[in-house]
Amino acid sequence: MSDTLFWEVVLPAWLKQLFAPLLIILAAAAIAALVYFNIVDLKAISLPSSPEFKKFSNDLPTIALAFIFGVLGAFVRLGAGGFWERLRQLAIGGAVGVIVFFILKSEVVPQIMYDNLPTKELQVSYYGMALLAVFGGMYSAELSRWAAGKR
Repeated sequence: MSDTLFWEVVLPAWLKQLFAPLLIILAAAAIAALVYFNIVDLKAISLPSSPEFKKFSNDLPTIALAFIFGVLGAFVRLGAGGFWERLRQLAIGGAVGVIVFFILKSEVVPQIMYDNLPTKELQVSYYGMALLAVFGGMYSAELSRWAAGKR
């Protein structure tokens, strides 16, 4: 019983299938109620204007694509298991794809491997990032099992 989650024991079977969609609907309803009762003003929310945040916001579409490519790679090697296990594998694959993007964007690995590279303005190839994100997603299940100690 220690390996089972609380809602797996308490909730009936038909409610277990509706648990995730109900949480999303409840969160959306809570946000709508906060806006309706003027507790939260979504129009007044402003984003920071620092140069680092602008670089990050310019990279958000590429980060989303790296996540999708990581999920695609994890989907190729999707193992057996229930819905939540497969969803976890896909999410870990997407996270590994994003980690690959940040490793490539930080330019640390190329600088370690090659001493004579220019230190400024290294261009990260979109196709290389996509390929490495897919490979990272493909092997994310093995990486997560290794990190958890389950062989």
